[in-house]
Amino acid sequence: MAATGARAEDAGLVETATFWYVHAIGLAAECPTWKVDISRAALLLKTFKISDDDYSDGGKYHDLFMKIAGTIKPKIQRAGEAAACVDAENFYGPNGSFVKWLMDRN
Repeated sequence: MAATGARAEDAGLVETATFWYVHAIGLAAECPTWKVDISRAALLLKTFKISDDDYSDGGKYHDLFMKIAGTIKPKIQRAGEAAACVDAENFYGPNGSFVKWLMDRN
């Protein structure tokens, strides 16, 4: 039973890390003043044992990535550029509440 719980916990962590990554990408696409820091994104994914290939077509987390992107992208677009810029700073900037320094100003 403990092994099942550990796998469920790992899956939850992968989903959370994927959400942060996809959310940051979506915010950067909508807000021209913020960008995802590629080296920090790579470190985030490595921390959760996720590789770039895992998100590629056919990768083990591709469907998760696409599901989250499909949910987040329209919401970010509806909120608009100003909201995306505020969220980028508040969630992923130097004092971010999700992942500090995942995003930098352009």
